[in-house]
Formats: sequence, structure tokens, C-alpha cells
Amino acid sequence: MISISAIEQALRSGAAVDPSDSGKVAAAVAIVLRSRHDEVELLYIQRTHHPQDPWSGHIAFPGGRREAGDATLRQTAVRETREEVGLDLTRGRYLGHLETLDSASLSVSVTGYVYTVAPAVAVTANPKEVQTAFWVPVSVLLQPERHCTRTFSFRGLEKQRMPALDLLGPDGPLLWGLTYRFTARLLRLAGHELPDAQADS
Repeated sequence: MISISAIEQALRSGAAVDPSDSGKVAAAVAIVLRSRHDEVELLYIQRTHHPQDPWSGHIAFPGGRREAGDATLRQTAVRETREEVGLDLTRGRYLGHLETLDSASLSVSVTGYVYTVAPAVAVTANPKEVQTAFWVPVSVLLQPERHCTRTFSFRGLEKQRMPALDLLGPDGPLLWGLTYRFTARLLRLAGHELPDAQADS
């Protein structure tokens, strides 16, 4: 069973490097955890459909690009989480950060900052940016039947087969890309690998 204390210990003992200037646009996401009914849950959002958002309609973690007023990337994650889901992470507990990942399709580098919050904390989606916000237990993320391989095409790039997670059912988007990679890295730190993806159906 994964615990928040185990994740915190793994983050502190891991080798995640502090983000540096890579020449790409810097962005940050908040990977928010809570412990509920003796199980760790992760907070995800489905982004509102918007023609100017490259991740329009996707499942993601709260976050976005660094703005001039953000002294650090961690402040970017805190600000974006407050704006997108009304959650004040300064009232939570900071656990550490994951290694920065580069987008395969955009000139953006993204750092994931991990927080834990109280089980009953309120989350309210800002409809301008977020269609819905929802919690997913780790046990659900590890269910083999939710894992698949699908062919994705993003912003006109060549189609690629990539691993994905079905969290919202047949009518919802799949979790894939950077959010999938951050999820896999967090669980790997806690000693759990995501199951092998199932073939296209």
C-alpha cells in the first residue's frame, strides 16, 4: 500500500535536479495528494475546450506557464492551482518535486511539484480553464484493465502510439503524454510500476 509518508521519503532521497534554464518556456504543475479511507488519491483535471489551449480538453494536473510575477516555478504551480481549482496549496504540505520533463511537441519544459492536502479540502473547477476536477485513488491507477496503447496526433505532428490510462470511461479523454509520465514517475518512486498497456481494441 502506498502512503504519503513513503512518497515524501522517496522524494527527499531521490535525485530530482532543481529546474534550470533550458531555453524552453518554463511551466509547472501541482501533483496534489490526499489520504482518504486509508488510500492515497491524486487530483486530476479535465481542461476546458478552448481553441488557443494546446492541451484543450485533456486530462492534466493543475498548472501552466510561468508568468512574470512568479518568483519561482513552485509559485507558478501554487498560483495555477488556486486559479484553476480554487485550492490554496500554501495550506497544504510541500513534499518535493519531480524531475523536469520536456514536451515532445512544444518548446516547453514542465516541473511537477508534489503537495499533500487535507482529505476534506474543497476543490472548485474554474469553468474558464477547467471542465472538471476529480480525485483518483492509486489503486484505480494500478488496475491493468484501465491501461491501453492508443495512437495520438498532437498539433499536426506525426501520429504516435503511446501508453494511456482510461479514467473517465468510453466518452471521456484518456490520460496520456506528460501527465502519464509524471504519474508513472511518482508511482515508481513509491515502488509501484504502472501495468503494461493493453493493445488497441
